[in-house]
Amino acid sequence: MSRVIDNGKEFVIEDGKVVSASIKKSKDFNFKDRVLHGKKLGSVVSKVPSIYGDSIGVRFDDGSFSEYLAHDLEPEPLSKEAAVISNDEFEEVYEKYNEMSADTLEDVEAKMRLARSLNLRAKALATNHKNTLADTIFYDRVVTATAVDLMDLEDERESLRYVSSADYLEALPRASHADLGSYVTSNEDASWIQAIEEPEPEEVTDAHLASLASKAVDSLNRDQLEDNEFIRSVLQYQYEYLPQIQEVRTRFASYLNQARQMKLAQTVVAKTASVGSKDMDGNDFSLEDTPVEAIFGA
Repeated sequence: MSRVIDNGKEFVIEDGKVVSASIKKSKDFNFKDRVLHGKKLGSVVSKVPSIYGDSIGVRFDDGSFSEYLAHDLEPEPLSKEAAVISNDEFEEVYEKYNEMSADTLEDVEAKMRLARSLNLRAKALATNHKNTLADTIFYDRVVTATAVDLMDLEDERESLRYVSSADYLEALPRASHADLGSYVTSNEDASWIQAIEEPEPEEVTDAHLASLASKAVDSLNRDQLEDNEFIRSVLQYQYEYLPQIQEVRTRFASYLNQARQMKLAQTVVAKTASVGSKDMDGNDFSLEDTPVEAIFGA
């Protein structure tokens, strides 16, 4: 069974035969009317008569365009609801909206709800082809103003929510380290609470210090090894990787001096015998009898 509308009449056809016919009252749509096709909303942008009825051109809100017969479209429900409100009533509601405060979170959310309602109603009322130019301009201004207000109110709502959360967290009771004992019953051992301290520093072994000293001098050349000021800067740099304990630093300085002597001895062996034990300036040079304090300071 199928239905065919022709010249304002609706025919019901079954098995190729017309089984009934009735007069179909056509819907009247005008330019700028808001219409609904399925779940898509749009506005009427053209109207062309045809033998099958008026062909209505619709520009949908998503930007697409299609043409339909009038009976395939429905008026937007909001348009009917908004048409009941007179211009004076709408202006009165809009004035009350502008007087609403936005000091608290509840005030902001109430104003946002009314802003959405006014925005949609103004869009619907602006499509009425019977509006005066002044009315159309007013509705367009309301649409723009409420759209901007909604963005500002959204930012204000997020700020108030943050402040509300911060106030709530600030009001919560704060437990100190000593208060933890109150959560332990009298017959339980609470000594572990008082015993919580910073962990003891790990013991620095001689093997670790010797390895660190060897790596520190491994890439140095002879000029650098013979320069006490340079070696002191190397020592200070390595201190950053050691515990703040004087005994550990003294041990490391000793290992660094030994590693320095060994590295210099290797460079001396590589030189010819004529060089002897003189430094680059021709002075006698030997670290065997040089105390650590003389190199790194007391």
